[in-house]
Amino acid sequence: MGTLSRQPGRGQGGAVTLKALLFDIDGTLVDSDPIHIDVFLEFLAVRGVTITQADYMERIHGRRNIETFPEFLPHEDPREMDLAKEAAYRERLGDQVEPLPGARDLIIRAK
Repeated sequence: MGTLSRQPGRGQGGAVTLKALLFDIDGTLVDSDPIHIDVFLEFLAVRGVTITQADYMERIHGRRNIETFPEFLPHEDPREMDLAKEAAYRERLGDQVEPLPGARDLIIRAK
């Protein structure tokens, strides 16, 4: 692992100083897949569509909501469904997710 320096340019020993770190949070800093799955299954169920976790993994996981909703809810506006599902996800996420091992230390070190 590289050395982080608080000074612009090069740090001690010539280590490169990072000015920013960018993360795709899910799977990098937290594992929120279980919440995504639960919210998606519940979201579809209240709209009359029942799927299993296996269905989710096969047909939804890794795809954008806006591409998925027309398949399951063809008479609904996919953009509206996307916004509503993501709002439900964010509400559920709350304080339920813990950082993955090492994520907290990485962020603290990077400050």
